[in-house]
Amino acid sequence: MANTWSAIRSFWGWYDSEFHTGRPDLKLARPHAQVQVVEPFTEDEVRALVSAAEAFDIHPKTDRQKPYKTRRKTSDRDVSIILTLLDTGVRVGELCRLKVRDVDLTSGEITVVAHGSGQKTKPRHVYIGKATRRTLWRYLAQREDIQPTDPLFLNFEDRPLTTSGTGSLLRNLARRAHIAKVHPHRFRHTFAVTYLERRRRVHSAKDILGHSTLEMVKRYLALADADDAETHRRASPADRWRL
Repeated sequence: MANTWSAIRSFWGWYDSEFHTGRPDLKLARPHAQVQVVEPFTEDEVRALVSAAEAFDIHPKTDRQKPYKTRRKTSDRDVSIILTLLDTGVRVGELCRLKVRDVDLTSGEITVVAHGSGQKTKPRHVYIGKATRRTLWRYLAQREDIQPTDPLFLNFEDRPLTTSGTGSLLRNLARRAHIAKVHPHRFRHTFAVTYLERRRRVHSAKDILGHSTLEMVKRYLALADADDAETHRRASPADRWRL
């Protein structure tokens, strides 16, 4: 409704400037949407998602054999996705556009490159902890003839992982882990809340998350800069929870 209101105002602003007819839209009140509640993941929920990403639970049809787990073929990739989203707070589109060259596994630094107009994806540096670097290293070590310009994350057809593919992956893991409301942006919420709980630096959080204003960051702060890379790494949820 707010977007429709903006479109109407924009149209009549143009129409009046062209034909001098007046503005019949000026008395149209701006609709006010209810602020969406931010729901970060709990530590137990993240552990359950990581467990679902690592292995399948096999339940034999006979009573003679006990249930057991078997490792998933894409376990390293899927755990890497979960931990990267959790550690950096990047948007799912930013995650899918990452190249191999954008990640320094030695320092844990990830370069987020501006995309399109740069209004949403701000160029910045974010950091991953030791657990995420370790899993990413295992995942990349499995890939053959890897090049710096290759996408960081690939799908089953060795094509760049898409935002819809990432969302589908997380929903499948959520069903197996019996967790509701799992989507990529919720990892961003979780990063922001845990970061602010430990650092309380709203301006630094705004820069790391790539926000233009402090409005969203203040919502995160209600629930709970890295001045340098080391400070950011110490805020790594994946490391603190020993995932």
